[in-house]
Amino acid sequence: MLWQGEVSCYLQSVESRDNLGAISTLFQISSEVAAELKKAMFSGQPAKPEAVALATEATEEDLFKFMESRAHEFIKYKVSASPWDDMQELVAGLLGFASPRIVVEVKHR
Repeated sequence: MLWQGEVSCYLQSVESRDNLGAISTLFQISSEVAAELKKAMFSGQPAKPEAVALATEATEEDLFKFMESRAHEFIKYKVSASPWDDMQELVAGLLGFASPRIVVEVKHR
């Protein structure tokens, strides 16, 4: 599918947002989600009326979980895309140099 436009996350249903939550993964969306996105893109209105209600009723905990999930995906992407020497420095920083000294072999890819 070719790039056809942008749709605000507030116009998407929870199911669509969950389906599109990946940052660094290639994936195929379902025909239902594709239809919903096209409708929202061309009309500027939510494909499902409950999408706006659910977005405005989101609790602080829901927002935190969503942000945490996105942050984890971003971190996974950045770590997997880093060169071997950066990965070596990252592991050294995470393990630290305090006693007891830990010796590890870092393999990346």
